Parts: sequence; C-alpha cells; structure tokens
Amino acid sequence: MLLSVSSGFKDICFLYKHFTTICKEYYMTCVDNVKVSNLFNG
Repeated sequence: MLLSVSSGFKDICFLYKHFTTICKEYYMTCVDNVKVSNLFNG
C-alpha cells in the first residue's frame, strides 16, 4: 500500500517536471522524499 502511494507521488512529480521548469527544484525534492520513503519502507 505504501509502495503504491510512493509510486503515485513519484508519477505526480514526474508530471510536474514536464509541466514547467519552475518545478524542477520541487521535483528534485520529491525524488529525495521518495528515496527516504523507500529506505523506511524497505
């Protein structure tokens, strides 16, 4: 369940990345959050 939430969150970030370059920093933060989440869910 948590994995699917993280995956969905990553997909949203991916869409933001391609929506506007302004969101690039947000995307990078999102990727970091997903990595941390994966460590805890591990």
